[in-house]
Amino acid sequence: MKLNNIKIKNAKPQEKMYRLSDGGSLYLEINANGSKYWRMNYRFNNKRRQVAFGKYPVISLQEARDMRLEAQKLLAKGIDPVENKRQKKIEHAIQHENNFEAVAREWHSQMLHTWQPKHAEMILSRLTRYIFPIVGQKPISEITPPELLQALKPMEKAGNLHTAHRMKQTSGQIFRYAVATGRAERDVTQDLRGALKPKSSTPLDHLVEKELPDFLSKLNLYDLSKDEDGYN
Repeated sequence: MKLNNIKIKNAKPQEKMYRLSDGGSLYLEINANGSKYWRMNYRFNNKRRQVAFGKYPVISLQEARDMRLEAQKLLAKGIDPVENKRQKKIEHAIQHENNFEAVAREWHSQMLHTWQPKHAEMILSRLTRYIFPIVGQKPISEITPPELLQALKPMEKAGNLHTAHRMKQTSGQIFRYAVATGRAERDVTQDLRGALKPKSSTPLDHLVEKELPDFLSKLNLYDLSKDEDGYN
């Protein structure tokens, strides 16, 4: 007889673990401590196996039934549900280790000894504020130029052109580190040339023609005032 929510809620713990079947090899395991877990028995390569779907009520009755159906579909394709679940966990772990934020923090740690503390803090603070919220959780190998540009544009719109360009440069260093460590194919910031407004430049001071003789005279006097070792 199939389960329903009332029957599941009313299932009380007993001295020993027991099971309530929902059919199709799906059942709810009720432990002596009162915890309830969804499980499914199946056979694969002539071996009896069991796959866990999670704890009730975190996993509802309908969700457990959906998981049973997915497991049955995998079996029909010759795929072991337990092995498929294990592989997905591995892929998820790899994806988490290789997302932009994880790689950026690893790069930052590698570079710490080359920076002053305030500079290191500023870089991480800007990454945390501007870049991580947009692309931080995405695998670095899957980030596209438009996605990274989406993280840079708010700085540009706020008038922080210098910061926008610096964060583009920093992101490029992170991507190149990812390439070097085998977690990305290329530096996508190379495709963002011209995508940000150019930084305003301040003209350097220069001498006009009439000032040149006086400058050269003073320079000559400065040279003569030094001894042969270059010291006054």
